Amino acid sequence: MHTLTLKLETNDAQEHELDKRFRVMCHIHNVLVKRSIKLLGRLSHDTSYQALKTNYLHSGKEEKKALSAQMKSFRESIGLSEYGLQSYIKVCGRKYKKLVSSSQVQKEATRVWKGVEKAMSLS
Repeated sequence: MHTLTLKLETNDAQEHELDKRFRVMCHIHNVLVKRSIKLLGRLSHDTSYQALKTNYLHSGKEEKKALSAQMKSFRESIGLSEYGLQSYIKVCGRKYKKLVSSSQVQKEATRVWKGVEKAMSLS
């Protein structure tokens, strides 16, 4: 795989606009990460979720399916899902609708969600 880097020929106004858009996306990303960390903390301190997780680790294949569905349902109920993050950040995205589109905001939520999924699989 190769990467080609081309220099954009921009004037000062365009650079300023690109910088503002970049900063807005950084802010949206940081808001999503902060929200995800908060929700993951809620999961780690919730005794019923931890009991489900423990049962999942020590159960058979059929029981794992049912427990997995219960765990997923619990995560979705607190907003820890891809669509939960997208709906949460929609409000922040409206604030910056002149700088970034709703699809860009949703894509950022999806990128953060992939990181959250990876973090959940490691723990």
